[in-house]
Amino acid sequence: MDISSLEIHEEADIPKRIDTLRKAMEPSKLLKASMLQDLEKGRITEIDFIKCFPAYAKGHRISTPYNDIVVQLVKKAEKTGELPNFDTNITYFEELNKQ
Repeated sequence: MDISSLEIHEEADIPKRIDTLRKAMEPSKLLKASMLQDLEKGRITEIDFIKCFPAYAKGHRISTPYNDIVVQLVKKAEKTGELPNFDTNITYFEELNKQ
């Protein structure tokens, strides 16, 4: 897949790009993220390594609200041992989209 096929030049491109992305992701839809596998097994995830990227961005005055939420949710799951719940957690991202 040519990644440029996902470029958005105008708002009208969005539905087509979403369709292209869904088709590209179809073969991997049943795969489970390694972080989720770690949480299921009660192991510490790699989130502490990954969260250095949002910290770096902040140092350059770039906000990373979506990444910040992911870090918070994963750290909470590590601490409590409770697996993330998609239906609950998606609301945090939906709120960001409204802003």
